[in-house]
Amino acid sequence: FSETVGHLRRAIQVPSAAHCALEYQRWAVRSQLRGEGRRFMRSMKGPLAVPVLHLRGAADPYVLADPVYRTQRYAPHGRYVSIDGAGHFAHEEAPAEVNEQLLRFLKQVYG
Repeated sequence: FSETVGHLRRAIQVPSAAHCALEYQRWAVRSQLRGEGRRFMRSMKGPLAVPVLHLRGAADPYVLADPVYRTQRYAPHGRYVSIDGAGHFAHEEAPAEVNEQLLRFLKQVYG
């Protein structure tokens, strides 16, 4: 894991990488005041008609459990899984568990 952290640290130091990595957060705030943001939010009000798997690290300080579970109304048949011992980068911190959950989900969806 420490080797991966080193790679990620070097990657975020690439000029403009940090700025670009945070663009989705800026859009989430700015879009509330813009027409395209309001249209996007209206389009997101209905339930999803596709299979949904939501994985999150149980120790993630950024993607909190309560707001995630409140989104179940949009995907009532989705699977919501918290990965114990993992934080925001669950795929890096617990790759075997994440892969197991992905394979289980894909088998459920595609047989």
